[in-house]
Amino acid sequence: MKSNGSTPERNKRPRSLLASLMIVPTPTLVRLLLFSISISSLSIPFILHFSLSGDCTDNSSGRQSFPSLQFLSKGGTVRPPRIRNARSVNYQAARNNASPPVVHTLEHPPPDSPYTIIHTILTRFMVGQASKHHLARARYLLFETFCWPTIWNQRQQNFYWLVLVDPGLDRSVIADMQSLLVQMPNAFMVLTNNTAWAADGIGVQNASSYGVGLRTVAEEFQKGTVEMVTGNSKYLQQALQYMSGQLPTTNPKPILAIETLLDADDGMNNNAVEWIQTTAVQKTKEQQDHWKSSRSLFDFSMPASPHLNTTWWFLCGTDHIEWHNRDIFRISAEEYARSGLTGGLAGIRSKPTFCTSAGFTRVGLTQAPTTMTFPKDAYSNHALAFYFAPCTDAANHFAILQARNISVSQCWRREFPGRPFILKSRTIGSDSMDNMNPRDQSYRDVSWINDTQIPLLINETEIAWEILVQNFSVNRLDAWTTSLYLYEHRKQILQDNKDSRCSPGFPCYKAAKKNLVLLERLWMRQESGGNDQKDLIGSRRSKMHEIAFQKLQQQHTAQREKLGNETNGTVHKE
Repeated sequence: MKSNGSTPERNKRPRSLLASLMIVPTPTLVRLLLFSISISSLSIPFILHFSLSGDCTDNSSGRQSFPSLQFLSKGGTVRPPRIRNARSVNYQAARNNASPPVVHTLEHPPPDSPYTIIHTILTRFMVGQASKHHLARARYLLFETFCWPTIWNQRQQNFYWLVLVDPGLDRSVIADMQSLLVQMPNAFMVLTNNTAWAADGIGVQNASSYGVGLRTVAEEFQKGTVEMVTGNSKYLQQALQYMSGQLPTTNPKPILAIETLLDADDGMNNNAVEWIQTTAVQKTKEQQDHWKSSRSLFDFSMPASPHLNTTWWFLCGTDHIEWHNRDIFRISAEEYARSGLTGGLAGIRSKPTFCTSAGFTRVGLTQAPTTMTFPKDAYSNHALAFYFAPCTDAANHFAILQARNISVSQCWRREFPGRPFILKSRTIGSDSMDNMNPRDQSYRDVSWINDTQIPLLINETEIAWEILVQNFSVNRLDAWTTSLYLYEHRKQILQDNKDSRCSPGFPCYKAAKKNLVLLERLWMRQESGGNDQKDLIGSRRSKMHEIAFQKLQQQHTAQREKLGNETNGTVHKE
C-alpha cells in the first residue's frame, strides 16, 4: 500500500498547443518558425504539414507522446466536426463556472455537516476480461482521457475512489493505471478478478448487487486477502472505525452513505462530487424532518435510529455531455490516409429517459455500527430506477402533509438541471455499443421501453467542448490521439469486444450484437471497394430489392400453379 506522499500541483486546464510546442526539439522549432515567417511574408494561403523527426510514440501506452503537428487550412488532414441537428442550448453559466481549488478532503471533511459523509466512487476496469489486450489498451486510453482528469480535478476530494482492475491484464496497462492513481491518496486501485465485485446491478442476469462496497474492500485489505497498490491506508482504517463505531466520541453523527458508479470511459463534472454531497445532505435532512413531523401529527412509527433499509434513495443527473467520433469506425483506409481523423464532437443530451450509469448514486442514512449494506432493491440497475416512485420534495412538508402520499425514501431523484453533470464517451470499446450503428445518421438515443427519441444537441459542439475543457478538465488533443489508436486497432478492439457485450437478458445485448455485425460488414465492404455510407445504404437497398423480387417471383409461380390446377380441373370436367 502506497502512502500519500507528495502530490503534483493540480492542473485545472489542459496544456495548450502553444505550451505543447515548447517540448518540440529546438532545431525543429526554429525551422518551423523560420519557414512560417517566410511563407507568411508572401501572403499565400498554405498548409504546413510536418512531423517531428524521430519516434515520438510511447510504445508502453499506445499514445503518441506528441503526434505529428499540423497547421491546416481547407483541405488539411483534420476535418471540422460535422454539425447536424437540433436547437440551440444555453450553457453560458456552465461555461463560466470554472472549477475552483479543492475545499474539502478526507483529512479535512466539511466541518458543518450534520452527518459523517462516507462517499464511495466505484470504477470497474476490465474485471474478468484479462485476455482482451487491445480492448484493455483502448479502454485505458479512454480512462486516461475522459475519466481520470475529471476525478483528479474534483473540487471536493472528500471521497474514496475504488478502482477495480483485473490483475491478469497486460503489465503495461496495470503500470499505467497505477502511475495515474498513485497521485491521489484517496484513490484505491484494487487488483481483483472477482466479477461479483463488478456486477451490473439487480435486474441484470446473475447480478446480485451493483458492485462492491467500501467496508468489504477495507476489511479484505485488512485481512490481507486483496492486493491494493495505490491509496493511503490510514483513510481506509479511518473509514472502518467510523463504520464500526470505534471512534472515541461521545456524540457520533449519523453516517450518510453515498455510493456513486462511474464507468472507466466516462467522467464527472469537476463540481459533481460537491453537488452530490450537498444534495444528499439537504434531501436527507428534509427526509428526516418530514418523518419527525409525520410521527407527531399522524402517530407515524419511525425507528429510533436511521437505517439504510428505510432511508435509501437514488440520485442521477438531468443533462449530460456525450463525446462521439464516428470517423473511428466509418471512414475507409483511403479516407484516413487522405484526410485523417477529427478529435470527435461533443453534444448535450438533455433529460434522457433513464438515469445513466455514470454518476448513478445511492444515498442512505444509518448509524454506527453499520455493515454499510443497502437492501436488495437499492442495488437495481441504473436503467431500472424509474420503476420506483419519483421522490417528492419534502421541503414544504407542512403545506402538503395532508396528502400523506409523499415519497422521501425508496424513490429516485433527477437533479442538476441545466448543468452538465457527467460525460459519456461513446466508442467501439464500450460493452453496450450504444450509437455504434454505422447505418444511423443521427445521434438520437431511443428508449428501449417506449421508443422515445432523445436528440443529442450537437449544433453548438464548440461550446460543449469548451465545457469539457473548463469544467471536466478534458484535453482535446488527448481525445484526438485516443481516436487515432481506436481507429488503427479497430478490428482487434472489436474482436476483443465480441465476448464483452452488454449482459445477456438486458435490453442493450441484442443491439450490441447487431452493431458488432454491422461494423464488420461495413469494414469488409470498405476493403472490397465500397467505402462510404452511400455504398452501405445502396447495398441495403439492393438486398431489399432482391427480397422483393424473390417474393414477387414466388407469388407469380403460385399464381401459375393455381391457374394450371384450375385449367386441369376444367379439362377433367369436360
